[in-house]
Amino acid sequence: MCIQLPLALIVAVILNHPAVKGRNIYRLLIFLPVISTTAVVGIVFVILLNPLGGPINDVLLKMGLIDSPINFLGSQKLALPTLLVISLWKSFGTPLIYWLAGLQTIPAELYEAAKIDGAGAVQRFTRITIPLLVPIGIIIVLLTFIANLHPFDLVKTMTEGGPVKSTDVIDTYIYRYAFETTEYSSTRYGFASAAGIVFSMAVFLIVLVQAAVMKKVRPGKGGQSV
Repeated sequence: MCIQLPLALIVAVILNHPAVKGRNIYRLLIFLPVISTTAVVGIVFVILLNPLGGPINDVLLKMGLIDSPINFLGSQKLALPTLLVISLWKSFGTPLIYWLAGLQTIPAELYEAAKIDGAGAVQRFTRITIPLLVPIGIIIVLLTFIANLHPFDLVKTMTEGGPVKSTDVIDTYIYRYAFETTEYSSTRYGFASAAGIVFSMAVFLIVLVQAAVMKKVRPGKGGQSV
């Protein structure tokens, strides 16, 4: 999230500029992965990243960038970063659309007046864009944070929490205790339910904090909205 949100904001500012030709096409291409089924995306990337004949390893070998195939999903060091990159690509369009919606609420006259006064692009961004996006930005942070807490389908499809639970997340942790059995233990629905309740309470507390922060950053007196 710390990478996704700032990067999405920068891309949104670029795609919101009227001088960019074909910006609607770029928006569509970036948003397409969002509406793609995550399980299907996971299966496709498992094939692409396969160390035994996978297209990505083949390309890297032919370009001379690596000497031997890389097991992206079978390495404890690489599995989680690989999933993070794929998840970033898959969900990048969502905060981008949020930021674009926020940017389009800022009057163009403010930028024109600042430009006349001699403000550069960086000054307009830091003195106009950022302050006016703070209220909606807090909501975007909350929505993105909650969305990133549920990568179950991608993790389950690609690694099932492995290798050696290095890609385990809360969802797969609860799922494993609730539905999976081994020769040493049976399902533990009570434990899984307790973990789910604790997780829900944590999300609820985050929402309360977000509401408190939102109330403070709103301009005006008496809790007036933007």
